Amino acid sequence: MSAIGLLGVNRDQTVTHPRDEEELVEAARHDREAFGVLYDRYFDDIYNYVAKRVGDAQVAEDLTGAVWERALVAIERYEVRGVPFSAWLFRIAGNLIANHHRKQGLRHLVPLTGRFRSRSSEGHLGEAADERAMVREAMSKLSEADQEILGLCYFAGLKP
Repeated sequence: MSAIGLLGVNRDQTVTHPRDEEELVEAARHDREAFGVLYDRYFDDIYNYVAKRVGDAQVAEDLTGAVWERALVAIERYEVRGVPFSAWLFRIAGNLIANHHRKQGLRHLVPLTGRFRSRSSEGHLGEAADERAMVREAMSKLSEADQEILGLCYFAGLKP
């Protein structure tokens, strides 16, 4: 019987208790089906975070794949430290994003296209564009760490 069967967890079920997640991570060290449950649970959050930080769907897919590849290879060295498993995944993603930007030789800001809507049905596209420009300018003045925190909060759905 697989570790999934032993835990009584299937791919459609969500583990909500930290202890359950610890048991699932422990099972995933030796059982790729258990790793698949973690993948199913966190894939969308990781992809959305990466996509918002790089602004290119193809690059986001490649980097997200690299996150999961690294996680699979390194899960045996993962240490439970009282924080969610997803924090480890987001750290891997953040490192890969930073490496990507370094390789590209640029500093990429979080794309804000589509985040603002016009204030009335007639549309104030100029005002929305002005707001986006102001937010981009404000974001550019923040440190890399602060930009990452905002990205994790607003694009990955995490809480500070």
